[in-house]
Amino acid sequence: GNRVKMRRIEEMSKPVIAAVNGFALAGGFEIVLACDLAIAAEDATIGDQHMNYGLFGAGGSPYRLPLLVGIRKAKELIFTGKWISGKEAERIGLVNCAVPADQLESAVDEMVAQLADKSPVAMRISKAYINRTAFIDADSRLELLIMSALVLGASEDSQEGMRAFAEKRKP
Repeated sequence: GNRVKMRRIEEMSKPVIAAVNGFALAGGFEIVLACDLAIAAEDATIGDQHMNYGLFGAGGSPYRLPLLVGIRKAKELIFTGKWISGKEAERIGLVNCAVPADQLESAVDEMVAQLADKSPVAMRISKAYINRTAFIDADSRLELLIMSALVLGASEDSQEGMRAFAEKRKP
């Protein structure tokens, strides 16, 4: 599922850039976290809203987010389920930069141009090194992530959260 998609993004030989416009919540949020670089529209809406529905971010937000923004800020975003703007995401280091929405495409193109003439071999080795050292115990973390998701998934809180989400209401 989502965990496999996130690992695929991380394991690709080339850098993956997230262009965030509109909403990037829950699973979309986790995709942004798995990408190597991210550029957001200033007015994008970004957040891990799993907690709002009694759910656990089994796509990886509980282990990727602290690496990007630090433990305290990660706990705040995960525990509260609050949404932040692209501008705020830039301020806390969740995205590389935030730009006015009408400049998003050109900002992404500019970043791509900065990467395009670099050595593909050096890029692949650098990306792999950074990911392997940052996620030094990724397999253990993912195993614990899956176990945590299974435990919570069996709870009444989680089942009510899923019903509430499907019915577009608060649990």
